[in-house]
Amino acid sequence: MIMLKFFVALQLLLLSSTALESNQSVNLQMGFRSFEDEWPVVQEGIDKLFNQLEGIPNQKFTSGDYMRYYTAVYNACVVLNWQCQQFYDQYKETFKEHITSKVLPSLREKKDMDLLQEFVKRWSDYKVIIRWLSRFFHYLNRYFIPAHKLPSLEEIALMSFTDMVYAEISDQLREAVVSMIDQERDGHQIDQVLLKKVLDIFVEMGGGSMKYYTEDLEVALLKATAAYYSQKASNWIKDDSYLFKVEECLKQEKERASSYLHSSSEKKLIEVVEHELLFVEAIELQEIKGALRKSSFLQSLGCRLCKETQCFAEKRQVVEARSLNECFRVRDAGEHIEDGGSVGTIGVKSVSDGGEWGAVGGEDDSVEGEECDSGVGC
Repeated sequence: MIMLKFFVALQLLLLSSTALESNQSVNLQMGFRSFEDEWPVVQEGIDKLFNQLEGIPNQKFTSGDYMRYYTAVYNACVVLNWQCQQFYDQYKETFKEHITSKVLPSLREKKDMDLLQEFVKRWSDYKVIIRWLSRFFHYLNRYFIPAHKLPSLEEIALMSFTDMVYAEISDQLREAVVSMIDQERDGHQIDQVLLKKVLDIFVEMGGGSMKYYTEDLEVALLKATAAYYSQKASNWIKDDSYLFKVEECLKQEKERASSYLHSSSEKKLIEVVEHELLFVEAIELQEIKGALRKSSFLQSLGCRLCKETQCFAEKRQVVEARSLNECFRVRDAGEHIEDGGSVGTIGVKSVSDGGEWGAVGGEDDSVEGEECDSGVGC
């Protein structure tokens, strides 16, 4: 009985194999070609595209060329559908070979601004390759990939770039970007257009996600910004013009953010700068005298200080900062506080206890608090 089942199964297998060979023979007789027949045609188009990007002349595509490459994939896939997988796999291999032979060698020998320039060029070329090869292999994107629930051609190319290129040079890219921004903060001229292109790539690489920009670049940028302004605060804190320097720094950082950073970064950047220049040095600021004047900046400074200081309230019951009181008085009373004036302290009760901010004032006078945007009494 077992032998009978074995012979029946073997007979069915032979019949199936014979039918497949017969079908393939008919297909070839009708003009349908195999992967091995059609891939050299597609490879010709790929080589032509790569040569064009490398600046080799006489490599332009015609509409006839495009149709020939598309038809080569179509002819092999439309009848013998199992060959689609071979084209899909070879498409992935094409990007890996290009990255290994062209992209990485060109980037490994560069650093700093040269690295950023080469990175922008290679990314631009890479997008051209994605666009053209997606046309050659359009049949896969339209039919084969949805049917098998596979990553699209564009997704495959993007993953190859991030996994092979970005993973290797991400540290160097971040360092180069941060270095350029610090140079600009120190008064040097930088290529803002180049910097914006690089930062835009961090966004594009996410393919709809901001993970490369926010988790890699932005985190490093904010950390470097905090370190930069912490050092500046230590150097400037005894200067009578400290608050005016703070005002100028905040203005420059807003301009910087609007010039080349993603819009989501501006608020975070300003908060870091304010924290390092104003709130970390809050106690030291009470030593500054004769530095205040009427300005929209100083009139709004009190509320910003209130908001930040409220965050400290759970850890510190009383915050004594004469310069903060002076800022509040300038904002609320619109008066310049002369040196030697008698200024009191800011009474703070723990936020967790439901406490409220106390009055701000000197021995003989007080200034009624008013509500900040956050609802904190100043």
